[in-house]
Amino acid sequence: MQKILTLLSLFVWLAALPMVSQANEPLTSEQLIQKIEKTQRKIDRYKAAYKTASEEDKQLLILQFLKREQQLRENLGLLVGKVIAGDSDYKKQALAIVTEQSEVIAEEILVIDSAVGKATEKQAAAETVIDIMAVNQKIDQTNVLLDDYLNAFYVNTQQLEQLGATAESQIQSKKLDKLLNHYAHKAEGQLELAKMSLDNVSDLLLYAPDDTKAELVSKKNILAHKTKNIAASMSRRIALMDVRGLDTASFHVILLGVTGQVSGDIFNGEVFMDIASRATEALNNWFMHNGIDLTWKLLLFVAIIAAFKALSKVAVRVVETALMKSKLNISALLRDFFVSMTSKVVMVIGVLIAFSQLGIQITPLLAGLGMAGVVIGFALQDTLSNFASGMMILLYRPFDVGDLIEAAGVTGLVSNLTLVSTTVLTLDNQSLVVPNSKIWGDVIRNVTDQKQRRVDMVFGIGYSDDIPKAEQVLMEILTSHKMVLPEPEPNVKLHTLNESSVDFIVRPWVKTEDYWDVYWDVTREVKQRFDAENISIPFPQRDVHFYKTE
Repeated sequence: MQKILTLLSLFVWLAALPMVSQANEPLTSEQLIQKIEKTQRKIDRYKAAYKTASEEDKQLLILQFLKREQQLRENLGLLVGKVIAGDSDYKKQALAIVTEQSEVIAEEILVIDSAVGKATEKQAAAETVIDIMAVNQKIDQTNVLLDDYLNAFYVNTQQLEQLGATAESQIQSKKLDKLLNHYAHKAEGQLELAKMSLDNVSDLLLYAPDDTKAELVSKKNILAHKTKNIAASMSRRIALMDVRGLDTASFHVILLGVTGQVSGDIFNGEVFMDIASRATEALNNWFMHNGIDLTWKLLLFVAIIAAFKALSKVAVRVVETALMKSKLNISALLRDFFVSMTSKVVMVIGVLIAFSQLGIQITPLLAGLGMAGVVIGFALQDTLSNFASGMMILLYRPFDVGDLIEAAGVTGLVSNLTLVSTTVLTLDNQSLVVPNSKIWGDVIRNVTDQKQRRVDMVFGIGYSDDIPKAEQVLMEILTSHKMVLPEPEPNVKLHTLNESSVDFIVRPWVKTEDYWDVYWDVTREVKQRFDAENISIPFPQRDVHFYKTE
């Protein structure tokens, strides 16, 4: 079988191979006629020998027959060209040969069509994958040969018209158009059948056990190759029909729908309108069968989303009320986090339920999200670090919204906190977004965490000034200031004997929000009272000695 297929493949290749004349000089019309007659005699001998030859010899005879047929048609084409060019003495002989070839080509088309039918019957009886492949290959090769003879029939029809046999040319044109329509419709049926079989095998692959998948994959590959070859044959026939001016719009649509193969003719108005009409009809049919159900599902989807959106608002109010009335000492940041998460969780549940009503499987979706989460986790390690730090800040509450903090080299008021970052409003009104991992991994100084703060100040007097008097003045300034707290008591003590001054520490206690007001007021008042009481505030002094040398 393999040997026969090899020979068949070879003669198909030779049949399509352009034959080049070996003569150095162009042949005359008489010489062409002699060559044609000689070739015809060889063809007749091959036909006679074919009837009694063995199976293997038959394949060799077919090869030689096809080769001589190709030579004859090429020489006949040269002869017709010479007659048209002005060598009219051989017009009658050329017309007789062309007419005879019309009958020969028509008979050969019927023989090839019969061979295709027999091969198709063998295909139905084939059991193994190898047998199916062999039969498919033979069918593909025979279809290529059939398309070659259809093209030869078209050329023969043109030659009849060129030689003036108008009536015969018209009869043969009608016969050719009939053949083209027949074989185009035949290819259309074969293509749709092959595509259906391919889809069935593809569906079986989804549920087949592992021990049968290998065989199904082989069948799928065979059917895909068969579909491709049938589409190629149909394309060749459509191209010849387009040359003949036949209506091929429906065939182009079938070719596009089955294989996705788009040719330049797809932009033809008729083809485009045919596609649009079919698409519209298919859409209408689909909507008639599924439109009501889909409409209800969409309405249900929208209703579920709306219901869960309203439910999320109710849940947010419930959580806010519960947190406000609870005795849990939680920060405003953690409270906002719980409220926000409540809303998001309710909406996620609502979306999943809504999608399930549309027929979307939620389990694979959740599994996919889980796998995506693992991948994203590796890709966003820094972000996850910020997320973890944000959770720790929410749980341990080192600061809250409105607190003045110093952390990660930043000083300012906390204005917002998310799970990945903290927004700090600096004292000069700049917004800084700091990653939570930077804050949690550094020392956090919460300036406003306590309700009371001690203001630490140092004031110096001269060595010649009255120390008790200075202490008295400083204490009067503190006790007379309305923002200085009586408890704990303010503290004024002689602290350091510096190089140029005697330094007192002045430490009043104030409310945290009054810190800077007291600091600035006391500093101003000390300067004014020291000036009024003739108490000096020294500045660094140096004695400079000049020595004169001779």
